[in-house]
Amino acid sequence: MAEAQINPQQNSGKNDATPLDVNAISKKLENSAIARARTFVNVKDPTFAGGAVGDGKADDTEAMNAAHSLGAVVFYPPGIYKCSRLEIKSGGIVGAGSGVAPGSGATVLQQSGSSGDFIVVTGENSESGGVVFRDFIVRGNSGQSTGALIATRPSAANSNRSQMAFLSNVHFRFMWIGVDFSNSSDFSIISCKFFFFRSSAVQVSNDDRGDVGDSCIIGSHFFNGRGKYVGVGVAITQRSSGGLRILGNKFNGGRSAYCLDIDRVTSDLLMTNNSVENYESAAVVFRNKTNSSQAPVRFSNVVISGNQFALNVSDIFFDEISDYKNTSYWDNVCINNNVFYCNRQQGKWSVSVSCGRYFNISGNVFNGNNQGGGAIWLEPSCQSVVISSNARGGLPLGYIGGNWGGFDFVRKVVSHGVIRTDDAALDKGVGELQELTGYVSTKIATGDFPVVTLASASEQYAISCHVFEIKNDGFKWRCLRRRPDAGLILRWEISVIS
Repeated sequence: MAEAQINPQQNSGKNDATPLDVNAISKKLENSAIARARTFVNVKDPTFAGGAVGDGKADDTEAMNAAHSLGAVVFYPPGIYKCSRLEIKSGGIVGAGSGVAPGSGATVLQQSGSSGDFIVVTGENSESGGVVFRDFIVRGNSGQSTGALIATRPSAANSNRSQMAFLSNVHFRFMWIGVDFSNSSDFSIISCKFFFFRSSAVQVSNDDRGDVGDSCIIGSHFFNGRGKYVGVGVAITQRSSGGLRILGNKFNGGRSAYCLDIDRVTSDLLMTNNSVENYESAAVVFRNKTNSSQAPVRFSNVVISGNQFALNVSDIFFDEISDYKNTSYWDNVCINNNVFYCNRQQGKWSVSVSCGRYFNISGNVFNGNNQGGGAIWLEPSCQSVVISSNARGGLPLGYIGGNWGGFDFVRKVVSHGVIRTDDAALDKGVGELQELTGYVSTKIATGDFPVVTLASASEQYAISCHVFEIKNDGFKWRCLRRRPDAGLILRWEISVIS
């Protein structure tokens, strides 16, 4: 059997292959994967079902699967290789480059089907020591509605085992999901491109574990800013898996750049030095997926620092609780030294925290047009929040309710009053609780942005109360109480911060 003679340093000229030493962390993983595979083989070797053709017309499915059946790293010379499904237990794929210009000598793996997974990693770490993918284009179809272009899917017998993967200089085009890490940890995505994804570019879907280990997504480009992909798709979706570093990437266009759906206790996210632009919803979303029948869960230890946010509908959003237990879901969070510019939709905020504790929001720059939104919004359920040394221009601050300290602004009470049960405009049951809402008519200064504080004078009965809309002629309020037959007194206070 012939072995391909490959010198990674020969990738030059018109293709844009990235050297192996792009990052010391990822290089260690890649070298481990290649060393364990022990050899390269060439997908065009006739030993493998006659060898792959790579002309963009022939079906190379049989030859490609035969080449990978040995568990080696398989080299793909320049060409277009059509395949319906490729299964890899160990080893990996190395191409000749991922340049997209005519005559660039790129390696292209083209999915011939329009649904389901394309390249599927089935092995576990004890069998493969990690799988390597580098220097090629992988291309799906624009109409796909299921599956991933690359998916880690340990077999049913090994479903509780993690699978490491290293991806470098891989260009993904047209996909439902680009990479789907299922039961995976310690993966690296370095200098890759994801263009035109309908669901997610990268999905971390560890269903049986709350940690993805020492994983990273570094120096990659996520783009969904053209044609039918505008406003569609999330660049990185994380389903309750902690331990991820997102560093130095470019995010441009789609629904969101990052979304965490939490349904269990987990921790650790580092998001630094990224450029995040042109998203049609909140660019970075932390979303609670639990319901009232589940035990409260938390995601903790989050650092969002040194990023640039521009021209998004809103920028960072921490979702509210859903079970009225007044339990914090997000804690130990630092949002520092970011630049936020010009939210595009009326009434939206750069940083919005509906439920959290131990937050530090400092050293940021907020600039843009005030269209009814502002820089920072905190709900009353937030606890122990420090906000300091932020610069702003054209945007109000908007701290609403809550129990936090660390202000570096002057605060002055300008008016106050009392709300009684009879003032409620709406009185409806929510399980064993009762929700009351109403509107307080009072003049509110429009100069320095007002802070409205709402507190219960009968804490034995009230569970939570807060303000959710402020106008220049008053504000709306909402309160939950335990005993529908109990009286209720709320005290409100309006102050300004300058």
